[in-house]
Amino acid sequence: MRLRLVSNVFAGLLACGPVLAQVPASERIPVTEPERLEKMGFSRDARNLFVWSRADLGGRTADPRASVPETWGTAVGYTTLPAFTLQAERPEFSTIIRDMSRARCNENTSDNDEVEARAIAQLTVPDGALVTQLAFWAYDTDPDLDLSYDVYETCQAPGGGLPFVTLIGHSSPIASTGQYDGFVTFSHLTADTTNCAYSVRVLFAPTGHECVAGGLEVEKFRVAWVRQVSPAPASATFGDVPVGHPFFQHVEALVKSGVTGGCGNGNYCPDAPLTRAQMAAFLAKALGLQWP
Repeated sequence: MRLRLVSNVFAGLLACGPVLAQVPASERIPVTEPERLEKMGFSRDARNLFVWSRADLGGRTADPRASVPETWGTAVGYTTLPAFTLQAERPEFSTIIRDMSRARCNENTSDNDEVEARAIAQLTVPDGALVTQLAFWAYDTDPDLDLSYDVYETCQAPGGGLPFVTLIGHSSPIASTGQYDGFVTFSHLTADTTNCAYSVRVLFAPTGHECVAGGLEVEKFRVAWVRQVSPAPASATFGDVPVGHPFFQHVEALVKSGVTGGCGNGNYCPDAPLTRAQMAAFLAKALGLQWP
Protein backbone atom coordinates (compact mmCIF):
# COMPACT_ATOMS: atom_id res chain seq x y z
CA MET A 1 0.00 0.00 0.00
CA ARG A 2 1.12 3.53 -0.65
CA LEU A 3 0.10 6.73 1.05
CA ARG A 4 -0.06 10.26 -0.29
CA LEU A 5 -0.24 12.77 2.51
CA VAL A 6 -0.46 16.54 2.81
CA SER A 7 1.27 17.68 5.99
CA ASN A 8 -0.48 19.63 8.72
CA VAL A 9 1.15 22.85 7.52
CA PHE A 10 -0.63 22.59 4.17
CA ALA A 11 -3.81 20.80 5.26
CA GLY A 12 -5.89 23.95 5.12
CA LEU A 13 -4.62 25.12 1.73
CA LEU A 14 -6.35 24.52 -1.58
CA ALA A 15 -4.69 21.97 -3.85
CA CYS A 16 -3.64 23.28 -7.24
CA GLY A 17 -1.31 22.39 -10.07
CA PRO A 18 -0.54 18.94 -11.51
CA VAL A 19 0.07 15.88 -9.39
CA LEU A 20 3.77 15.09 -9.77
CA ALA A 21 4.32 12.02 -7.63
CA GLN A 22 5.19 8.83 -9.49
CA VAL A 23 2.08 6.87 -8.44
CA PRO A 24 -0.35 6.25 -11.33
CA ALA A 25 -3.74 7.82 -10.64
CA SER A 26 -5.43 4.50 -11.33
CA GLU A 27 -3.59 2.93 -8.39
CA ARG A 28 -4.20 5.63 -5.78
CA ILE A 29 -6.89 4.81 -3.22
CA PRO A 30 -8.08 7.76 -1.06
CA VAL A 31 -7.90 7.55 2.74
CA THR A 32 -10.16 9.92 4.69
CA GLU A 33 -10.83 8.23 8.04
CA PRO A 34 -9.92 10.77 10.79
CA GLU A 35 -8.75 8.05 13.19
CA ARG A 36 -6.37 6.60 10.63
CA LEU A 37 -4.99 10.02 9.71
CA GLU A 38 -4.41 10.85 13.36
CA LYS A 39 -2.74 7.52 14.03
CA MET A 40 -0.24 8.24 11.27
CA GLY A 41 0.74 11.56 12.83
CA PHE A 42 -1.34 13.91 10.66
CA SER A 43 -4.33 16.10 11.47
CA ARG A 44 -7.78 14.52 11.42
CA ASP A 45 -8.83 16.78 8.52
CA ALA A 46 -5.74 16.26 6.34
CA ARG A 47 -6.58 15.94 2.65
CA ASN A 48 -5.07 14.39 -0.49
CA LEU A 49 -4.20 11.14 1.25
CA PHE A 50 -3.88 7.96 -0.79
CA VAL A 51 -2.65 4.39 -0.51
CA TRP A 52 -0.78 2.71 -3.33
CA SER A 53 -1.68 -0.93 -3.72
CA ARG A 54 1.61 -1.94 -5.37
CA ALA A 55 3.97 -0.69 -2.66
CA ASP A 56 4.98 -2.83 0.30
CA LEU A 57 4.50 -0.90 3.56
CA GLY A 58 5.02 -3.93 5.78
CA GLY A 59 7.89 -3.96 8.23
CA ARG A 60 10.31 -6.89 8.35
CA THR A 61 13.59 -7.66 10.04
CA ALA A 62 15.97 -9.82 8.07
CA ASP A 63 19.20 -9.64 6.13
CA PRO A 64 18.59 -6.61 3.88
CA ARG A 65 21.22 -7.72 1.39
CA ALA A 66 19.17 -10.78 0.51
CA SER A 67 16.01 -8.74 -0.06
CA VAL A 68 17.12 -6.42 -2.87
CA PRO A 69 14.80 -7.37 -5.75
CA GLU A 70 16.17 -8.15 -9.19
CA THR A 71 15.80 -5.22 -11.56
CA TRP A 72 16.79 -4.49 -15.12
CA GLY A 73 19.54 -1.96 -15.70
CA THR A 74 23.06 -1.66 -14.35
CA ALA A 75 24.39 -3.08 -11.11
CA VAL A 76 22.75 -2.02 -7.84
CA GLY A 77 24.08 1.26 -6.42
CA TYR A 78 23.90 2.46 -2.83
CA THR A 79 23.63 5.74 -0.92
CA THR A 80 24.59 5.45 2.77
CA LEU A 81 23.62 7.98 5.45
CA PRO A 82 24.93 8.13 9.04
CA ALA A 83 22.43 8.73 11.82
CA PHE A 84 23.63 12.27 12.57
CA THR A 85 22.04 13.46 9.30
CA LEU A 86 18.65 13.18 11.04
CA GLN A 87 17.14 16.58 11.83
CA ALA A 88 14.52 17.18 14.52
CA GLU A 89 11.04 18.07 13.26
CA ARG A 90 10.12 19.94 16.45
CA PRO A 91 12.19 22.81 17.91
CA GLU A 92 12.11 21.53 21.49
CA PHE A 93 14.24 18.56 20.46
CA SER A 94 17.93 18.83 19.72
CA THR A 95 18.88 19.85 16.18
CA ILE A 96 20.54 16.52 15.45
CA ILE A 97 18.84 13.37 16.72
CA ARG A 98 20.56 10.04 17.26
CA ASP A 99 19.14 8.72 20.51
CA MET A 100 15.41 9.11 19.85
CA SER A 101 14.16 8.11 23.29
CA ARG A 102 16.42 10.51 25.22
CA ALA A 103 15.19 13.29 22.94
CA ARG A 104 11.88 13.03 24.78
CA CYS A 105 13.53 13.75 28.14
CA ASN A 106 13.82 17.48 27.60
CA GLU A 107 13.29 20.21 30.16
CA ASN A 108 10.91 21.97 27.75
CA THR A 109 8.53 19.03 27.53
CA SER A 110 5.71 18.36 29.95
CA ASP A 111 3.23 15.60 30.67
CA ASN A 112 0.67 17.44 28.59
CA ASP A 113 2.85 17.58 25.46
CA GLU A 114 2.61 15.11 22.65
CA VAL A 115 4.83 12.11 23.28
CA GLU A 116 6.07 11.68 19.72
CA ALA A 117 9.65 12.45 18.81
CA ARG A 118 10.25 12.77 15.07
CA ALA A 119 13.40 13.25 13.05
CA ILE A 120 13.88 13.32 9.28
CA ALA A 121 16.79 12.95 6.84
CA GLN A 122 16.96 13.55 3.11
CA LEU A 123 17.77 10.58 0.85
CA THR A 124 19.95 11.19 -2.20
CA VAL A 125 19.36 9.04 -5.29
CA PRO A 126 20.15 9.60 -9.01
CA ASP A 127 17.43 11.09 -11.17
CA GLY A 128 15.55 8.42 -13.10
CA ALA A 129 16.92 5.57 -10.99
CA LEU A 130 14.70 2.72 -9.86
CA VAL A 131 14.68 2.92 -6.04
CA THR A 132 14.42 -0.60 -4.62
CA GLN A 133 15.06 -0.51 -0.87
CA LEU A 134 15.81 1.44 2.29
CA ALA A 135 17.78 -0.54 4.87
CA PHE A 136 18.30 0.67 8.45
CA TRP A 137 20.43 -0.30 11.44
CA ALA A 138 19.58 0.60 15.05
CA TYR A 139 20.10 -0.29 18.71
CA ASP A 140 17.30 -0.95 21.21
CA THR A 141 17.67 -1.58 24.95
CA ASP A 142 13.99 -2.11 25.73
CA PRO A 143 11.65 -4.56 23.89
CA ASP A 144 8.67 -2.43 25.00
CA LEU A 145 9.96 0.64 23.12
CA ASP A 146 10.15 0.75 19.34
CA LEU A 147 10.97 3.04 16.44
CA SER A 148 9.11 3.23 13.13
CA TYR A 149 10.55 4.27 9.78
CA ASP A 150 8.61 6.11 7.05
CA VAL A 151 9.94 6.96 3.58
CA TYR A 152 8.43 9.95 1.74
CA GLU A 153 8.37 11.42 -1.75
CA THR A 154 7.65 15.17 -1.68
CA CYS A 155 6.76 16.76 -5.04
CA GLN A 156 6.18 20.43 -5.84
CA ALA A 157 4.12 21.45 -8.86
CA PRO A 158 5.80 23.90 -11.27
CA GLY A 159 4.83 27.49 -10.55
CA GLY A 160 3.91 26.85 -6.92
CA GLY A 161 0.80 25.34 -5.44
CA LEU A 162 0.28 22.72 -2.80
CA PRO A 163 3.10 20.13 -2.53
CA PHE A 164 2.15 16.47 -2.45
CA VAL A 165 3.80 14.30 0.20
CA THR A 166 3.55 10.59 -0.53
CA LEU A 167 4.32 7.89 2.01
CA ILE A 168 6.03 5.28 -0.17
CA GLY A 169 7.30 2.88 2.49
CA HIS A 170 6.92 2.00 6.16
CA SER A 171 8.51 -0.37 8.68
CA SER A 172 7.74 -0.85 12.38
CA PRO A 173 10.00 -3.48 13.97
CA ILE A 174 8.27 -4.84 17.07
CA ALA A 175 9.99 -5.94 20.30
CA SER A 176 13.49 -5.55 18.86
CA THR A 177 16.36 -5.69 21.35
CA GLY A 178 20.07 -5.10 21.02
CA GLN A 179 21.56 -4.45 17.60
CA TYR A 180 19.00 -5.01 14.85
CA ASP A 181 18.45 -4.17 11.19
CA GLY A 182 15.49 -4.01 8.89
CA PHE A 183 14.43 -2.77 5.50
CA VAL A 184 11.63 -1.31 3.42
CA THR A 185 11.19 -2.44 -0.20
CA PHE A 186 9.68 -0.36 -2.99
CA SER A 187 7.72 -1.41 -6.06
CA HIS A 188 8.22 0.37 -9.39
CA LEU A 189 9.47 3.63 -7.82
CA THR A 190 11.38 5.77 -10.32
CA ALA A 191 13.11 8.77 -8.73
CA ASP A 192 12.12 12.18 -10.10
CA THR A 193 14.69 14.45 -8.48
CA THR A 194 13.80 17.34 -10.79
CA ASN A 195 10.40 17.82 -9.14
CA CYS A 196 10.58 15.68 -6.01
CA ALA A 197 12.71 15.03 -2.93
CA TYR A 198 13.00 11.81 -0.92
CA SER A 199 13.36 11.47 2.85
CA VAL A 200 13.10 9.06 5.77
CA ARG A 201 11.28 9.95 9.00
CA VAL A 202 12.00 8.12 12.25
CA LEU A 203 9.22 8.18 14.85
CA PHE A 204 9.38 7.33 18.55
CA ALA A 205 5.91 7.32 20.14
CA PRO A 206 5.68 5.54 23.52
CA THR A 207 2.30 4.93 25.10
CA GLY A 208 1.34 7.34 27.83
CA HIS A 209 2.67 10.83 28.58
CA GLU A 210 5.90 10.05 30.35
CA CYS A 211 9.55 10.83 29.74
CA VAL A 212 11.24 7.58 28.72
CA ALA A 213 14.96 7.23 29.40
CA GLY A 214 15.61 3.97 27.59
CA GLY A 215 18.06 3.68 24.73
CA LEU A 216 16.74 3.75 21.15
CA GLU A 217 19.55 4.64 18.79
CA VAL A 218 19.44 5.00 15.01
CA GLU A 219 22.81 4.13 13.51
CA LYS A 220 22.72 4.08 9.70
CA PHE A 221 20.52 4.12 6.59
CA ARG A 222 21.29 2.69 3.16
CA VAL A 223 19.27 3.29 -0.01
CA ALA A 224 19.57 0.78 -2.86
CA TRP A 225 18.85 1.90 -6.42
CA VAL A 226 19.41 0.83 -10.03
CA ARG A 227 20.08 3.17 -12.94
CA GLN A 228 17.71 2.70 -15.86
CA VAL A 229 17.77 3.36 -19.58
CA SER A 230 15.18 5.98 -20.43
CA PRO A 231 11.93 4.75 -22.04
CA ALA A 232 11.83 5.03 -25.82
CA PRO A 233 10.19 8.20 -27.20
CA ALA A 234 7.28 8.19 -29.62
CA SER A 235 9.29 9.44 -32.62
CA ALA A 236 12.80 8.83 -33.97
CA THR A 237 15.66 11.31 -34.04
CA PHE A 238 17.60 9.59 -36.83
CA GLY A 239 16.28 8.34 -40.14
CA ASP A 240 18.37 5.15 -40.03
CA VAL A 241 17.28 4.20 -36.46
CA PRO A 242 13.48 4.29 -36.76
CA VAL A 243 10.90 3.32 -34.17
CA GLY A 244 11.01 -0.46 -33.97
CA HIS A 245 14.77 -0.69 -34.55
CA PRO A 246 16.26 -3.19 -32.03
CA PHE A 247 18.52 -0.46 -30.60
CA PHE A 248 16.07 2.45 -30.93
CA GLN A 249 15.64 2.95 -27.17
CA HIS A 250 19.37 2.92 -26.47
CA VAL A 251 20.29 5.27 -29.33
CA GLU A 252 17.59 7.72 -28.23
CA ALA A 253 18.92 7.57 -24.67
CA LEU A 254 22.35 8.60 -25.98
CA VAL A 255 20.79 11.50 -27.88
CA LYS A 256 18.77 12.68 -24.87
CA SER A 257 21.88 12.49 -22.66
CA GLY A 258 23.93 14.57 -25.11
CA VAL A 259 26.35 11.71 -25.78
CA THR A 260 25.84 11.66 -29.56
CA GLY A 261 24.58 13.91 -32.31
CA GLY A 262 24.74 11.26 -35.01
CA CYS A 263 27.03 10.98 -38.03
CA GLY A 264 25.45 13.80 -40.08
CA ASN A 265 22.58 14.29 -42.53
CA GLY A 266 20.06 13.24 -39.89
CA ASN A 267 21.53 9.75 -39.49
CA TYR A 268 23.23 7.80 -36.73
CA CYS A 269 25.07 5.23 -38.89
CA PRO A 270 24.38 2.32 -36.52
CA ASP A 271 26.38 -0.21 -38.58
CA ALA A 272 29.46 1.96 -39.16
CA PRO A 273 32.69 1.04 -37.32
CA LEU A 274 33.66 3.13 -34.29
CA THR A 275 37.11 4.70 -34.13
CA ARG A 276 39.06 5.12 -30.89
CA ALA A 277 38.58 8.88 -31.20
CA GLN A 278 34.81 8.50 -31.45
CA MET A 279 34.86 6.08 -28.52
CA ALA A 280 36.71 8.71 -26.46
CA ALA A 281 34.01 11.27 -27.25
CA PHE A 282 31.23 8.85 -26.33
CA LEU A 283 32.80 7.87 -23.01
CA ALA A 284 33.87 11.38 -22.03
CA LYS A 285 30.34 12.72 -22.60
CA ALA A 286 28.58 9.74 -21.00
CA LEU A 287 30.73 9.81 -17.85
CA GLY A 288 31.08 13.60 -17.64
CA LEU A 289 34.85 13.30 -17.57
CA GLN A 290 37.06 16.35 -17.08
CA TRP A 291 40.67 17.13 -16.25
CA PRO A 292 41.04 20.20 -14.00
